[in-house]
Amino acid sequence: MTTAQDPSQAGDDTALKTAVARRARRARRAVRTVVPAVRGVAACTGRWKLFDAAENTNPPPAVRIEAAAICAACPLRATCGFRVTVRARDLPPTP
Repeated sequence: MTTAQDPSQAGDDTALKTAVARRARRARRAVRTVVPAVRGVAACTGRWKLFDAAENTNPPPAVRIEAAAICAACPLRATCGFRVTVRARDLPPTP
């Protein structure tokens, strides 16, 4: 048996899906703007799903750390406007 949604719940779902789709498009566009250069091709090319997840409001630490590791090894990191860094709260606590 299913329960009927009231109009406000249906609107919230639509707004969330729209926001997620907008964020995915923005991440794909941003990754595509990092053009190949004499120094090489951007390390994030072809990994827009990972970078979209890392750009999320509160991504899992493992996702952000993986994206930051890719950025750190990228030959274009000095001029990239879409760089992901590790936040202090993403690091495991030190003993």
